[in-house]
Amino acid sequence: MAGAADEIVCQRLSICFAANRDMHAVGGATFVSSLMNEGLVDELRLVVFPIVLGAGKALFKDVRERHALKLLDIKPMKPGKVRLTYAAI
Repeated sequence: MAGAADEIVCQRLSICFAANRDMHAVGGATFVSSLMNEGLVDELRLVVFPIVLGAGKALFKDVRERHALKLLDIKPMKPGKVRLTYAAI
């Protein structure tokens, strides 16, 4: 777990997950890794921007285990972005 704030959010998401309620969470690499490590991700949407930075933070660097993903949808967006939707399997 990355920090106290992530831990609180994961606890709340766990409650929604246990109640079989959908929850939409938006965050960066550390937050997404925390949710994946707690088993709270059933769908993952990534927006790819057509920019090469040359450096940056790895999105799944802090994920502890391998997670299989199934591609559900590819949606072109403007200007040149692409949204990829995956199911966690």
